[in-house]
Formats: sequence, C-alpha cells, structure tokens
Amino acid sequence: MRAFFWLVVILGTVAATAVADGTRPAGEGVRIESVDGDGKRHTVLMRENRARIDDAIPGGYMILDLARGRAYAVHPGERLVLDLATPRVPPSAHAGALTDAPVALPEVRLEHLGPGPRLHGYDTVHYRIRSDGRHCFDAYLAREAAADPRIQRFLDTLGQLSDPRDEVRRNRLFKERDPCAGAAETVDDRYGELGLPLRTVGADGRVRHEILRIDLAARVERERLSWPVDYPLLSRQQVHERLQRQQNPPSLDEALQRQRRIEATVRDLGAPQ
Repeated sequence: MRAFFWLVVILGTVAATAVADGTRPAGEGVRIESVDGDGKRHTVLMRENRARIDDAIPGGYMILDLARGRAYAVHPGERLVLDLATPRVPPSAHAGALTDAPVALPEVRLEHLGPGPRLHGYDTVHYRIRSDGRHCFDAYLAREAAADPRIQRFLDTLGQLSDPRDEVRRNRLFKERDPCAGAAETVDDRYGELGLPLRTVGADGRVRHEILRIDLAARVERERLSWPVDYPLLSRQQVHERLQRQQNPPSLDEALQRQRRIEATVRDLGAPQ
C-alpha cells in the first residue's frame, strides 16, 4: 500500500497547538492538509482511534481503525466499502505468470545525512533513501511533529499496512524494473520511530509533497470517520464478483479488456495512490 504516498511530505505552514490527551474536549481531533507535487490537495482527519484519508483511492477515501490496524476503502461511486484485510483475488491467466511469481525486494537503505532545515518551528533530520544503490528520494523527518499520540498511532498503522511487494508487482506488470518501486512502502514503518516526514524531494530535485497545515485541536465529527450505513462492507472477492455481474456477456477480446479493468479497479481500491 502506498502509505506515504502523500504523507511523505514537506511542511509549509503549520498551525498546531498541543493539548494533553486527558483534557481534550469531545470531538477534538487532528486535521492535516497537504498538497502533492501536482498541486492536488489532500486532507487527513484523526480522532481517538480512527483516521480518514481523503482521495486515498480514485474517487473515494480510506478509513483506518488505528486500534485494530485495519483499513477500509470507501468508494462512493460504487456505493461500497472494501475491507482491505480480506484475501486478494487470484489473478487472471494473462497476469498470473507475473503476479504469482515470488517478489525479490530491492535493498532499501535510509542514509542519515545530518541535520536538515528548521521548518516552521520544527528541527528536521535529513535522510536519503536508496534502493539497490540508486537514489530514490530525500526525506526530512521531525520527531517532535510526531510526538502527538494520535499522529504516532497513525504512522504506526500506516507502517503496518504498507507492503512494498504490491508496488513491485505493479511495476513489473506495466514497466521495466525500477529499483525504486516499493522504496516508499519499505520505509513507511520507520516513520513512527524516526519522525513525521515534513518534506520529501525526488532524485530530480522536485518537491513531491507539502503539508500546508497541521491542527492538533481540530473539530472532527465522528461521522466523518465512518461511511454511510447503507454501503455494504465487502471482501475483495465480493467486489470482484460484483463488478463482473455489472458487465454484459462479452466477446473474448472484450472479456479480456473488462477483466483488466476489473482488476485495475480492485487494485485501486486496495492500493491508494
């Protein structure tokens, strides 16, 4: 899962006031606003043991159960919720030879390059992420920014959910081998220990993501951290079957094309970009 993804970020303007857990009023939570390298804005909401990542999947959002380490992809267009803890759908014949093969993960290393810039009140540490010796991206991490226990639980959950093998398989299906595929997912589980990524810069020097605002005393309604009650909670297999039933009997060529679209939809629901 590309859990960092957008959260591998740069700190722009931070509005944050720390409040002790035991004194937070009802409904108070965390709101993080960010923008990626393409100018697309993202929002993360947290409260107690729940979190919501807007636009984590095409046309939808993700709900994280931080207490149980579970993730759910909510797709309003299909009016369904996918339980990401359910088994994956076996691949079709045209992709099986690639997706069934064992995945050899590259050697990913975080190089400590010393202090980074002080970003809006936070000291950072500069790390360079390399995969099989190739420079993939640079990250500027702030331990203090992750000190809030809600953000800490969020980072820990994302690290647990990330699987670099998924990204490596997708890269192998559609592109030539890229040693940096899966590098972000590989280091996701280190952020809870090393700090919140406040800035990431690609090997080409371009900033990939930027946090625009962190509010540690945001008003977050409980309803925002769930999904509509009439949306069924489905397994990956049930989503696969539901999408297949929506298709009319096709020709062989159409069947192959539709199968690819179905698998792409299930993949998008299960692997936020």
